[in-house]
Amino acid sequence: MNLFEYIELYEGSGNYKLYHYTSLENLNNILKDKEINGFNYNPLTAEKEYAIATVRPSMKNLKDKLSGDSGGGIKFIFDTKKLLNTNRNTKIKSIAEFPSSGISYYKLTYGDKDTPRIRNIFKKLADKGFAKRRDFRSNDLLNAMSEEDRDYIKKNVEDYKRELSQFFFSWVVAYRNKTPREGEERIVLKNKNKRSLPLNPKYVKIKIEPNKRFDVDLRYLLKGLSSATKTSLYENIKKNANLFIQDENYKNLLKKLKGE
Repeated sequence: MNLFEYIELYEGSGNYKLYHYTSLENLNNILKDKEINGFNYNPLTAEKEYAIATVRPSMKNLKDKLSGDSGGGIKFIFDTKKLLNTNRNTKIKSIAEFPSSGISYYKLTYGDKDTPRIRNIFKKLADKGFAKRRDFRSNDLLNAMSEEDRDYIKKNVEDYKRELSQFFFSWVVAYRNKTPREGEERIVLKNKNKRSLPLNPKYVKIKIEPNKRFDVDLRYLLKGLSSATKTSLYENIKKNANLFIQDENYKNLLKKLKGE
């Protein structure tokens, strides 16, 4: 039995870990608030659902998460059994459960406007990076189109100046992200009035895992920000030391923040 087979067997027993990645830049605010903010994954409906995106250790692209730029070098490790026992208002939900509702909403709202030409235009916008953003407006999408595509949208999408951004975002939710990404799960906050999960050493530990993104953030922090910011991060890490895995990376970070 190899390592990943063992991990998957362990996960199947219902007692497994989930990883959440963030950047050094965000760590100070998280420690200051002593909670991780969830994201509303139901932006198209009145029924808000705040959740924290995580991955399982057996996730196929785990290596990329650990060593690539996107991970940020800060890993929160959740013990799912202890998390659920401590927080009754949380649950673990596979990301594969989400796409069907997005498709239903898209068909119900935009089914009469959906054409092969529209889908082709949206695919080109997605390839330009808009599928990964949420801060775009209709004008941003129009300006990124060819003149021919822009004319088609103006003729075929009613009230396109207001409608286009929501139309495109709905398509992204329904189809661009429809393939389940193996290993991804979300910690859902069942209390509709809660938007964050408290940090508690009973069920979460923080591990420093330097990578390219981490190194860039650290250099900027040490050279580009005020001493007050560095002092604040240092003090918040020390105050919450029981949350951290206190290995060499942890000790080295504290030394650099202290100026040693």
